[in-house]
Amino acid sequence: MRAGTGTLVHQTNCHPFRYRNWLFVHNGYVANYERLRRAAAGGGSRVFTNIIGSTDSKLPFHLALTFGLAADPISGLACMADFVEATAAAAGLSDPALQMTVGVSDGRRRYAARYASGARSTPCTSAKTPISVRMLYPENERLAHFSDDARVVISEPLTELPGLWREPAPATALVIGDDVDERDFCPIPPGVGKTTLSNGVRVA
Repeated sequence: MRAGTGTLVHQTNCHPFRYRNWLFVHNGYVANYERLRRAAAGGGSRVFTNIIGSTDSKLPFHLALTFGLAADPISGLACMADFVEATAAAAGLSDPALQMTVGVSDGRRRYAARYASGARSTPCTSAKTPISVRMLYPENERLAHFSDDARVVISEPLTELPGLWREPAPATALVIGDDVDERDFCPIPPGVGKTTLSNGVRVA
């Protein structure tokens, strides 16, 4: 429920947010959202007509869609982060523009990113593989319900079981398939061409 940034507690502000086959969740905030919303949404993208509700979390999602999330999710998120920061700078706002731990999926693959404009970053944790966790805690019956190919990425640990969770570094993206591919994450100016991120290297 997105109520932490001054918007209403309402079903339209509840995660996950959807556009076609894409789902999006966000922990964090867009600073000065009321001042940035009109400028950030002023590009005329048709996907902005899909926004129903008032939460700031929908803006990053629809910006990322505008910047090609469906073709390259990590690149779309990176362009979104750059655009939010540039829009804040153009408006003369000195506060860190963006705090985010986001998750996105097309129904087949899952992607996550942790990033902050300032020094303080929202948390992000991922669980080790179910097999290794069950070996750590064989007496825990609840862990037996996770299939061998289950993957869990959340903002904060659900339980305090030592060795269960690991925290990716700030400015990190995850591509979650059979394995978890961990990459450096940095904002990319929109319009630089199709860009992929691989271990922090920008390839245009």
